[in-house]
Amino acid sequence: MNKKDMNLKSIHFDSEDLTLSDFGIGGARRHWFGRGLLAGLMIAAALNALSYFWLSDGVQNLIGASKMQEEAIGFPMEVWRKGENYGSMVVNFTAFFTNCTIGLVFALLVAVFVGAKWKSLNHFVLQTLKQDAQRKRGESGSFQFSIKSMLIATSVIALFLAAAMNVSADPIVLAVIFFAGPWVMVGLSMLPPNIKWQHRVVMMTVMAIVMIGVAIVVGGQLGRLFDEVLLGIFICWTPQSVVGIVLLLGYLMLNSKPTGNKC
Repeated sequence: MNKKDMNLKSIHFDSEDLTLSDFGIGGARRHWFGRGLLAGLMIAAALNALSYFWLSDGVQNLIGASKMQEEAIGFPMEVWRKGENYGSMVVNFTAFFTNCTIGLVFALLVAVFVGAKWKSLNHFVLQTLKQDAQRKRGESGSFQFSIKSMLIATSVIALFLAAAMNVSADPIVLAVIFFAGPWVMVGLSMLPPNIKWQHRVVMMTVMAIVMIGVAIVVGGQLGRLFDEVLLGIFICWTPQSVVGIVLLLGYLMLNSKPTGNKC
């Protein structure tokens, strides 16, 4: 058991003096400003990624099933269209930097709003952490290292690698990686019980690297260039990441119960 786990076990969760720093989380206004800035940038990136689907003819080109469909991307201004040149460049850098500026301004507005709500957000996150820690403390062995769980995690990764190494050059493979990859990674990483979140992050990282590698290989066999495959990862994974975060926050809000003061 590491020092952090020992500290968590020694925390008095009903204490009025408990702060986010006791959980290793920054709770100052600047911390929430930074989180708001990152959230705003992610939303801006997601909107640009989603623009592909309303500016392009479909997803057949994206998954390597066709090379004839029209493709374009950019929000609010179009920055790239398949087969079109902007002077000597294949990207409209004027539109690109305009989009970046608009996205940054939007992110700053989100950061200012989130930073202004730092006290309320601290209270919400603290109550959620306290409830989760109390629940885990009440479960037998919840803070203990589980060999069984690590074996399950290792088996999941091994089976995932075995499946990834035996895929064929099929557009369906790219479609699954692009449109279901993030959910598969989250689902498999959450499967083993009673393991630390750091281990789940390692599982997700390994699976993400493997998926991207498989997508590049399969995409190359289907005639998709390296950068086109990475573009597909960006287009599909970025919006899904934002949706996943929103769903997680919604789940936490629905399951967060206000705690009253004890007499």
